[in-house]
Amino acid sequence: MKVENYNFQQIIEKIAESFPDLRVSISENPVTCKLPARYIKRNSIPIRELTKKHKLLIPFITYIKSGTGKSHSKIKIPQQMTQELAYILGALRDGSLINSSRKHWIRIYDNKKSRWLKILQKLLEDLFEVKFHLRRVRNTAYLDVSSKPLYAFLITLIETPHGDVPEIVKNSDLSLQTYYLAGFFDAEGYVPINSKRKDRIIISQKNKNSLIFLKFVLSRLKITSSISHHLLFIYGKENLKKFYSLVPFLYPDKKERLRKF
Repeated sequence: MKVENYNFQQIIEKIAESFPDLRVSISENPVTCKLPARYIKRNSIPIRELTKKHKLLIPFITYIKSGTGKSHSKIKIPQQMTQELAYILGALRDGSLINSSRKHWIRIYDNKKSRWLKILQKLLEDLFEVKFHLRRVRNTAYLDVSSKPLYAFLITLIETPHGDVPEIVKNSDLSLQTYYLAGFFDAEGYVPINSKRKDRIIISQKNKNSLIFLKFVLSRLKITSSISHHLLFIYGKENLKKFYSLVPFLYPDKKERLRKF
């Protein structure tokens, strides 16, 4: 079952189905629920039990947790689809959700000199209240965190980072789709500097359906684009000016190049 809209209850129930060992914390208990005293004392409730026996508490979930001691991980879960979350889902086009050796990693990549990853790190940490690490190896830099709760949340929303555009994005309003486009561009787009024709933006993506969706969003913003093979092109100074003013991308180097138009 795909998550087609940002329905908080549906998302929690799907996470519980796929990751029944996770636990949750709630902000309050405004309804009469016969929770065991040990759950109330620690504010730590098995997600599977809560979704089966105490559904009235789902809207009051604030955190999802896993593990104990050094392996403990906790994230704040967004109650609704936000501009920040839409942007992050786009940025994950150049990321990985890794499930290996009972570890669950989230990674987002860029070049070694990246300033963007520092901006993205703050965005991620503010939204999910979890610490990301910025690492640099040879010519690559990447953000990463080992967090089963965050992995469970993201994989529930997008299923695969490099597949089609998530249904929750397709079914969102234009504002949220534009933030998704911004994150996508920051991850997979570039503005040529060593080229005869510099007045263009290129977004590269193997999944052609994703490019078709981006072209659709751009058309709603009155920005003309075209697709050739696995590349989306935006040509012309007027289109680049519109992109710069209407798409809330964050990548510093790309901002500096497009500002010149």
